[in-house]
Amino acid sequence: MQPPLARGELVEILPDYRPPALPVTLLYGNRRHLAKRVRLFMNWLAEVLQPRLYATPR
Repeated sequence: MQPPLARGELVEILPDYRPPALPVTLLYGNRRHLAKRVRLFMNWLAEVLQPRLYATPR
């Protein structure tokens, strides 16, 4: 299913005035003892955000 913007249900009215990207950080405890549900959440979040993420210089 296409998002509403792609379907034409929503119209972008100020494309030249987009807000700057916000950094996303996920903090968690020691990876050695990471709970399965935390690992699953991290993987899900990465999958959902991947199309919207870009590499930032360190």
